Amino acid sequence: MYFRLSSVMISDREIQTDLMLVRDADDAIKRKNAYQSLYNNVQIYFQQFRQNHLSYISLYNNSFSTHTYAAKAESVPDAVMKKLIAEGKAADGSPVWVTRYCDRYGLFLVREIRQIQKMSLDELGVLVICVNPAEMVRAATEYGNQYKGFSYLLYDREEPVYVTSGFSKVKAEIIRQNLYRSYDVISADNTTYFAVKGMIPNYRWEYVSLVDYDSIYQSVQISLSLYVLAIVLCALLSILLSNLLVRSLVWHFDNLIRKMRTFGREGAKLEESSYDYRNRRDEFGILHRQFDKMARQIKNLIQINYTSEILRKDAQIKAMETEINPHFLYNTLESINWRAKAIGEKDISSMVESLGKLLRSTLSEKSDSTLQRELELVECYMTIQKIRFEDRLCFQIDSDPGLNGAALPKLTIQPLVENAVRYGLEENTDVCRIAVSARRDGDDLLVFVRNSGSRFEEGLLEKLDKGLVKPHGMGIGLLNIQKRLQLVFGGSRGLSLYNEDQMAVAQIRIPYRPG
Repeated sequence: MYFRLSSVMISDREIQTDLMLVRDADDAIKRKNAYQSLYNNVQIYFQQFRQNHLSYISLYNNSFSTHTYAAKAESVPDAVMKKLIAEGKAADGSPVWVTRYCDRYGLFLVREIRQIQKMSLDELGVLVICVNPAEMVRAATEYGNQYKGFSYLLYDREEPVYVTSGFSKVKAEIIRQNLYRSYDVISADNTTYFAVKGMIPNYRWEYVSLVDYDSIYQSVQISLSLYVLAIVLCALLSILLSNLLVRSLVWHFDNLIRKMRTFGREGAKLEESSYDYRNRRDEFGILHRQFDKMARQIKNLIQINYTSEILRKDAQIKAMETEINPHFLYNTLESINWRAKAIGEKDISSMVESLGKLLRSTLSEKSDSTLQRELELVECYMTIQKIRFEDRLCFQIDSDPGLNGAALPKLTIQPLVENAVRYGLEENTDVCRIAVSARRDGDDLLVFVRNSGSRFEEGLLEKLDKGLVKPHGMGIGLLNIQKRLQLVFGGSRGLSLYNEDQMAVAQIRIPYRPG
C-alpha cells in the first residue's frame, strides 16, 4: 500500500516540476508558488490514504520541508530525522522501512526523490511517510476492541518491530517462542493471555494479539447475564404488547367520542383524525365514516344558513343606503370641489372628485359592474392615497383595453387594493409598489393585485373560514369577496392569495363574460 503511495508520489509530474522550481528557479514568486503547490499535493495524497493508518507525510530537500501534520513531524528530533533522510538517500531511490523508532515516533517509509525528466536522476528531495503501527495492528484485529487490556506485538522476520506500551520486549519474545499455533492460551509473568497470531497483508509482518484471559471470562459472564435479562424483557414485552392490543381497540372508541365532543363544543368543527378510516371495513370504520358523513351534512346546512344570513345583512345595508339622499352628498362634494379650485387647492379638488366617484359607485343600486368601471374606481381610490402617502406609494394598472367590457361583480378589486395599502404602507415605512393587472386565461378572466411590503400567510382564506386565524380589519373583506365569487360563479372560481417574487399576490379567477 505505502510502497505504491511512495512510487506514485515520487513519479508525480507536478511534484517533480515543483521540486525542480524550488531548487533552480531564480524568481522568488515562482519558488513560493511551487512550494504552495507541493504543500497542496502532499495534502491531497494524505487525504486519500489517511484511513490506512497514515500519520503524516513529509517532503525534505536542502532548502525547505513541508508536512501534512507539522506538529507530529516536528516532534521527531532533528538527529533522528537526519538519520532517516540519510538512510533514504543511501538506498538510491529504493523504499526503506525504518522500524527502530516504532515505540516513540512511528514506523517510517523513507524514499529518495530523483529527477525523472531527461533521465538525469538528480537528487530532488526525500519523501518520509510515517505510519502508526498500533493502528495498523488494531485494524488487522478488529475484534480486539471488544476487550480491555488488549496488547499487540509486531515482528519483522522474528525481530520485534512494535510492542504495546508497558509490555516488555523480553516478555514479548517469550510469548513468540511459546506460540506454535495461530491461537492459544499462554502464561507469562503470572498473567494468562489468549493469543492470536497472524500476518499483516501487503507487508508480510507477523503480529500477535493478546487479550487478558480474565476479560474473556468476564465477557462470557456478561453474555450469560444478558441472556437472562433478555428472557425477563421478553416476558415484560409480552405483557406490554397485550396491554397495547387492548388499548388499540379502545382507542378507536375514544377517538370517535373526542370527535363528537369537538363537533358539539366548537361550533360544528370536524376534527381531523390522525387515523384514516376510509378503507377500513370493520365496525370501527363504519362508525367513523357514518359520523363524518353526518357531520359534513350538518356543516353544509350551517354554511347555507350562514350564507343566507350574509345575504340578509347585505339587503339590510342596501335598505339603509337607500335612506341616504345621494344628491345631497354629491352637491356638497361638488361645492367643496369648486371652492378648492377657486383657491388653487388642486390636491383637495382631486381628492374630492375621486371621493365623489367612489360614493357614486358605492351607493349605486347596480350589483354588476365591468372591469373598466372597477379599474376607474381603483384609480379614484389610489388618487386619494397618492396624495396621502406621496412618494411612498408607486401604483400602476396593466390591462388590455379589449377586456374593459368584461362583467365583474361590483366592488371586487377596490377592497383588494385597499388591503394592499393597509398592510404594504400603513404598517411599513418603505416604498410600497402596487400593481393591478388583468388578462384572459382561456375561458376565464384573471385579475391580479400585487404589492410589496407584506406577505400573505399560507392558507389564509382557509384559516379565516375555519376560524383558525382571527380576522383583523381587511380579513373579513377578503373572506366576503371569496364567498361572493363562489356564490355567483361556483366553487372552482374565486379568490386566491399567495406570494411571488417578494410580492403579495391576490388573484381573482372568474368566467370571462363580455359586457
